[in-house]
Amino acid sequence: MKAVVMAGGLGMRLRPLTSVIPKPMLPVGDRSILEIILLNLKKAGVSTVYIAVNYMSEYFKTHFDKNPIKDLEIVFSNELEPLGTAGPLGLLREKFSEPFIVVNGDILTNLDFVDFYNTFKKEKADILVGTKKLYLPTNYGVISSVGSDILSIQEKPQIETEIVAGIYCLSPSVLNLIPHNSFYQMNDLLQTVLDTGRLKKYLISDYWLDIGHMENYEQAQKDVNEYSPLTLQTNTYKTRQV
Repeated sequence: MKAVVMAGGLGMRLRPLTSVIPKPMLPVGDRSILEIILLNLKKAGVSTVYIAVNYMSEYFKTHFDKNPIKDLEIVFSNELEPLGTAGPLGLLREKFSEPFIVVNGDILTNLDFVDFYNTFKKEKADILVGTKKLYLPTNYGVISSVGSDILSIQEKPQIETEIVAGIYCLSPSVLNLIPHNSFYQMNDLLQTVLDTGRLKKYLISDYWLDIGHMENYEQAQKDVNEYSPLTLQTNTYKTRQV
């Protein structure tokens, strides 16, 4: 099994930390976000991971050259300019003959990637989208009503919503929909598959955290010792360039 980690973002909402360290390499406990992702993928049986890099790309390469995980091959795919959230996959069109997993490089999760992959095959999807239910606060009082009659009032309740969780399983054929070496967003790819193919979802019930801003990064530090997949031991990696 193969996977891609999207690690090319600027991490602007985590400045000044990301002025000197790319966001996926920020430490959570005693290892980086990216290392935790790689270890979880390896645990699921992934043997090769392509890491799509752009911002501070040499930082990644230097780190993994010096800190090579056993039985996990890391292949760097370098965007010469930012290609969006799906464009980097277009550079890897010839690399996959089987379904593969894609993970955003700022996601912490103890998702069972084996079950995720098997669900993709069972659903016969073109793309399986990992989703997560979140409860988001609102700044307003919310009513329920019938006609002009108010039945109830809730003051600033939390609203349940289901979001795209930054984890996907893709059929290799989907890569033909992505323009080569061009800026292209994941939402555009998902919409195209929704219109013309088979787009399925996988609701994640496991631990999941998007480290996109400082509040969640601080939360990750608190969570690291509670959820066992975040405390896996690091071994050695093999690395190469596409």
